[in-house]
Amino acid sequence: MTLKHWQCRLATPADEVHVVALQVECTHQLGLAFHKDLLLSSYIREIGGLDKDLINRRTYYVVEQDNHIIGSGGWSDRRGRPASDLEAQKSKFLPPCICTVFVDPDYIRRGVGTAILNAAEEDIRLAGYHSAELVTILSAVNFYASHGYRKLDNSVVELSNGSLLPAIRMSKHFDDHKSGDDVKASDGAKKGGDTQPGSGSHSES
Repeated sequence: MTLKHWQCRLATPADEVHVVALQVECTHQLGLAFHKDLLLSSYIREIGGLDKDLINRRTYYVVEQDNHIIGSGGWSDRRGRPASDLEAQKSKFLPPCICTVFVDPDYIRRGVGTAILNAAEEDIRLAGYHSAELVTILSAVNFYASHGYRKLDNSVVELSNGSLLPAIRMSKHFDDHKSGDDVKASDGAKKGGDTQPGSGSHSES
């Protein structure tokens, strides 16, 4: 399949229904090799789906071809309502999160996910950050690794029924990709956020 006339743009509220449908399809088709279907259904319903507020904040993107959305993803710098002035100060030094990157299974390995990730990283840099983090389920680890993200540690996504979905926490320092040891989990930033750490950070392609 040849990609023609596709564009990466900021998502709008009119895209929401199409983005959610894409996310469900991608999660099940691309994730079954790594996770049970029941876990994936809970994951996309509870955690890995669309955070509509990112559209309003203009930090969520879609790739569109012939009026058909074939990819989506974005980023978030929200860190939660701080319990103290000290926590508020610390939040300014936490890197933003890459949010879920989804690509239509018919269009994988054609630059769609890369276009979304590049758009997010460029905006993150312009916001004054020097690094980004994400937590991805296993099906997307290789995608992020190929774009300079390094494993920080193993993680899990806890679902409401008590099930644990294996995941990997990763980070990328935009100025230094020498090794995982060089990737710092915290970096100076020009602005802070305002919701829970890691919110919207569970990602896949």
